[in-house]
Amino acid sequence: LSQEEIVLLNRPIMSSKIESVIQIFPPKKSPGLDAVKAKFYQIYKKELISILLKLFQTIKEEGLLSNLFYGASISLLPKYG
Repeated sequence: LSQEEIVLLNRPIMSSKIESVIQIFPPKKSPGLDAVKAKFYQIYKKELISILLKLFQTIKEEGLLSNLFYGASISLLPKYG
């Protein structure tokens, strides 16, 4: 990474930035692999912004995610016919 990119990545994470990103999501699309629609984030943004801000700050400070983020559950759904 260039020095400029490093400086950009090390900037403080702002709740206003999280809010602006939530607002630009198309409501019926899922911004991640979890299939949670953007409308959910938009409806509960007041509650979610503080949670996401704390999560992002922890990731930035510790440099890694909790072990909970590395697990997965797979469910097989029977398809009839």
